[in-house]
Amino acid sequence: MGKPKTTPEAVPSEAGVLIYRDRRFRSRVLVLPGGQCAHVERGQVAADSDELLRYLEGHPDFEPLE
Repeated sequence: MGKPKTTPEAVPSEAGVLIYRDRRFRSRVLVLPGGQCAHVERGQVAADSDELLRYLEGHPDFEPLE
């Protein structure tokens, strides 16, 4: 039997950067249409650009952390 899934602790972010939780993967690389890459680490990704923020808002796998 595997370990139960837990919600990762929110990692402190820089001012103005929103953190999103990846509901499907703990680690992956997102390649945006404009060519920018973003890394999901420990089930979280920091939305540090407008393009990434729009992508995360429109993707069903991501939800903002409070």
